[in-house]
Amino acid sequence: MATHPGERFAQLKVAAAISDYTGQETRATAVYQHGQQGGASPQAVARVILRIIRTPAPARYYLAGSEKWYARLGRILPPSAMESLAARHLAR
Repeated sequence: MATHPGERFAQLKVAAAISDYTGQETRATAVYQHGQQGGASPQAVARVILRIIRTPAPARYYLAGSEKWYARLGRILPPSAMESLAARHLAR
């Protein structure tokens, strides 16, 4: 696992879930866990950090990981399009 969710993720789960939302909760949990497992490796993040350190005038933000495309899309697409993408991602 690239990033360990720790105890905070366990705290997000409710004690008594509403049965009508079980499917959505299951899909959302699967997406979250997939993101945690597929996150950027420490080595990839270290490479980005080294690039920042070696750059005379570093940028304000740097992206690392396989889903950096999502952040890039967020810069050019309207919020409604990003919400639609996220909804489709969660509906898998």
